[in-house]
Amino acid sequence: MAHNPIFTADELRQMRGACDLSQRDVAKRIHCSRRAWQRWEAGEKPIPPDAAQQLVALLHTIHAERAQIRATLRHDAAQVIPWLSAA
Repeated sequence: MAHNPIFTADELRQMRGACDLSQRDVAKRIHCSRRAWQRWEAGEKPIPPDAAQQLVALLHTIHAERAQIRATLRHDAAQVIPWLSAA
């Protein structure tokens, strides 16, 4: 019986790319070796469930951080734009 990975190698590459992280950075943030991440991303081995859970948590964290930054920028722009228009 074939093993169905939690995430395919392509999905792992896409997720890492969406986070703008290097292989070294994502490995560090999910507490694995860079070589382990490289093997998962190359499709040599499936990502273990615990590492997949850490990856999902990392993606949620990065998404939340980016949402907060966008909200802050919108708020700051709303404060500055009327001031610039009055000048």
